[in-house]
Amino acid sequence: MQQIEENGKKIAKPWKVLVVDPDNDAHVIARMTLQNIVFKGRKLEVMGAFNSIEARQMIAFHADLAVIFIDAMIEGFNYGYELVRFIRSDLKNEAVRLVMQSRDEQSLPETQAVLQYEINGYHKHANIANQQLFSIVITQLRAFCEMRSTLATKRGLEIIAGISRKMLYLDSIDGFFRASLEGLAQLVYIERAGYYMPLSAFAIAGEKANQSVVAGLGSFEQMKYKSPSEFAPPALLELIESANDSRAHKLESDYVVLVIDPIKYPPCFLAFVPMRDLNDWEKWTFTIYASNLSAIYRGLIASAP
Repeated sequence: MQQIEENGKKIAKPWKVLVVDPDNDAHVIARMTLQNIVFKGRKLEVMGAFNSIEARQMIAFHADLAVIFIDAMIEGFNYGYELVRFIRSDLKNEAVRLVMQSRDEQSLPETQAVLQYEINGYHKHANIANQQLFSIVITQLRAFCEMRSTLATKRGLEIIAGISRKMLYLDSIDGFFRASLEGLAQLVYIERAGYYMPLSAFAIAGEKANQSVVAGLGSFEQMKYKSPSEFAPPALLELIESANDSRAHKLESDYVVLVIDPIKYPPCFLAFVPMRDLNDWEKWTFTIYASNLSAIYRGLIASAP
């Protein structure tokens, strides 16, 4: 679960919902109806924009918006659909759920709107009661989670495929481990306070009794040739020990240890701090990544003089 700090305490990061509507009553109703909703342990943060300029600025700044309610007639005839085009085509945001709302008979008919534009719902203002708004938001949040996982999995596989192609041209073990960590950094995004922190990770190789760091990123950049026992916390050392014995990945909330298994030789490991709980698609992606690395590593060893 993603977390933020508030008054020195860690809390679950809220789902962001944006209401784009020139009518202040629409904003008041949305906040009153949604302010106490909790979905998957996270509250809702309801934000508002009263015109298209405000909306574009907020949408561009808040890339993690989950649901946007858009008044179809904001600032003129069907201008709300231009906002949809901006989100889907210009910003390339496929994940956010877009719900069109109409209070004007001149707006596009529902059938035409759904077929012509990439929206996820269409409702008449007058037909949405408080309970219906609650149901719409929960349904759209579920769809947002599913779409985000689908897109993330697709992106992860594309990254893995690209990394694997580049690694085919590696001719050194040192280069392999460095590239393994750089590839891992592309798969791991740690979002905190609106920016992304670079990954800190290290790779370990060698006989079990004499393992050392062969490459590092971030805060572990200078740890090369050191034993993990010189700097790693006890909990991480225990995971590395367990991974050594079982040749199995350890995907915990505090630490992750991925196994690169050459089968006939001692296993190697990539270790990092995820900073948050991993969801199922992330665990699956890391497992696929490690399997690809294992195959490439075996090829490097076989071709070594």
